[in-house]
Amino acid sequence: MSSYYYADAYIEPDGTTAPGKDTGGGLESGLDAIGPGVKALTLDEGQSPARFVLQLHDDYNTPAPGWVQKTSGEVLADYPGLPGVI
Repeated sequence: MSSYYYADAYIEPDGTTAPGKDTGGGLESGLDAIGPGVKALTLDEGQSPARFVLQLHDDYNTPAPGWVQKTSGEVLADYPGLPGVI
C-alpha cells in the first residue's frame, strides 16, 4: 500500500520547482529527501503556497519534515480522479 503526502513547493535557485521540507527554519529544498520510488503525482499551483502530491513507495516511506500525510480518500477528495491514487 502506498503512502501519500502533501509537500509545499520550493523554488530552486535554477528556477525549477521541487518539493520542499521544513526543518524548523523555514522552507528549503527537499530534493535530498526524494528517495527511490517517490512519485510526484501533481503540482497544484492553485494552492498558496503551491504544493506537490507525493506518493511514497512502501520500501521507502520516510517523509521529509513538513510533509503532511494524507489517505488516498483525502487525496481523491481534493483531486478527484488523480491518476496513481489507489
